[in-house]
Amino acid sequence: MLYDQGSSAFREDGLVNAEPFFGVLDGVSAPYNKWNPAYKYGTLTGGELTARLVEETFVVSPNHRNLILPNGDGEANVSVMEALMVASAHLGKIHRQHGFDLGKANTLPGATFAIAKVDNDVIEVVQGGDCFAIWVDKSGRFGNTKNQVRLHDHEMNDTIVRLQLEIAAERGVDFISAGEVVQGEITDEMWRRFFDILNEARRQDVNNPESHRGYSLINGQLGVKNSWSVHMLPRNEIALVLLISDGMAPWGMMKDSTDELVSQAVLEAYKKGGLVEILRAARHVEDETKIKYTKHQEATALAIEFEN
Repeated sequence: MLYDQGSSAFREDGLVNAEPFFGVLDGVSAPYNKWNPAYKYGTLTGGELTARLVEETFVVSPNHRNLILPNGDGEANVSVMEALMVASAHLGKIHRQHGFDLGKANTLPGATFAIAKVDNDVIEVVQGGDCFAIWVDKSGRFGNTKNQVRLHDHEMNDTIVRLQLEIAAERGVDFISAGEVVQGEITDEMWRRFFDILNEARRQDVNNPESHRGYSLINGQLGVKNSWSVHMLPRNEIALVLLISDGMAPWGMMKDSTDELVSQAVLEAYKKGGLVEILRAARHVEDETKIKYTKHQEATALAIEFEN
């Protein structure tokens, strides 16, 4: 396992290590900026709340049998899909208690996810959003989930860069060569202008398979199941399963590539130096990216290796 908070002010990534369940989460708050502060659930951001709640859902212990162990026999007798729906229903209840309308996806925090359940015969992998699952069989062939957020991210990230360059031009400066203080001021103004754009995109895309940019986000809506991807892998044929949040394969690595090529690069880094090498490669890409809105993303990964 590996977790690195990067330059994030909050711990919105999540990690599930509760055999037979393993997974990673990437929590996201509802759109916010200086003028529209992030809504807090007590001391937690929406992204933190979602990550912690989903983590707890998969803990197999007496305190959580009411969530995923309906017969209380101490066994993990539910699928990943069933457990995620329990978590989503619980999250939806919390949102309603705080006065949110579950029909308005843009107002709801949530999390993307890649979660596996390892049984004796089958590995169930359920993925949504831009977390990744990559697996290698014993012959060396690999498979991977798709980045469901790719089209959404393309449009949103292109808009962010365009706004930063426009604002810099309005101020008569070059964004790349501007000092850190000026870049920060420009980025703040970008977030102000970007707020309504992101709100509308989230409204259109989250848990909406009808949208060309649609993706799955566990956010309290039962529609999360309409867009997630499910893979049933024969355990006796699998050598390795990697589960990573998007911070381990940042946008600079993803933008001009394909999911397959990104997965191949991640696997090559893993073979070279494990999860630490995947993170090092991701940070190198981020450091080489000149126009961005954060220095280093949160990054989370978990590897499951199977012996013969």
